[in-house]
Amino acid sequence: GNVIRTSYEVEDANEDVIGRFGSLAEAEKFIKLLCHLNFEEKAF
Repeated sequence: GNVIRTSYEVEDANEDVIGRFGSLAEAEKFIKLLCHLNFEEKAF
């Protein structure tokens, strides 16, 4: 049988792929982590 594989790619502002994930939940977790890191950089 045919297997359909879905992957989610996360890109930065320059459209470079910085993450590739097998599930949307993993991709969202990665994005939240990035936002958290960016927020900390701006805070200090």
